[in-house]
Amino acid sequence: MAVISVHPKLYAPIISSQYLYVGYSRARVVPNTLITQCYKCQGYDHTSKTCTSEKPVCSFCGGEHDFKKCKSKDDPHKIKCSNCTRYYRNGHDHDIRHSAISDECPCRRIIKQRIDDRTDYGNES
Repeated sequence: MAVISVHPKLYAPIISSQYLYVGYSRARVVPNTLITQCYKCQGYDHTSKTCTSEKPVCSFCGGEHDFKKCKSKDDPHKIKCSNCTRYYRNGHDHDIRHSAISDECPCRRIIKQRIDDRTDYGNES
């Protein structure tokens, strides 16, 4: 896998083509949105340097401890996303059985979509 950075005006045509040809090789193209996530509280749009949370939150089980100290990280049945737990706590029926750093996380997908929506890729009409 390789990551390339292109001018915003090239983004849409490259993504829509689905493939890039480099030499004699064809590479599948997928968008790579940079998401800022705090590894202390697992929240978005800030880093641990500026985090105001008093206690750490485990990215695996959502407990009040650092992932490195998690006693449950070897048990896949104890995985629980802290972001989805917070977001869906008001009775929404939702699967929270993934880590807070998983690409499968609905909260992470919402954040990614917000970033993509507010990014100007040079799609001028």
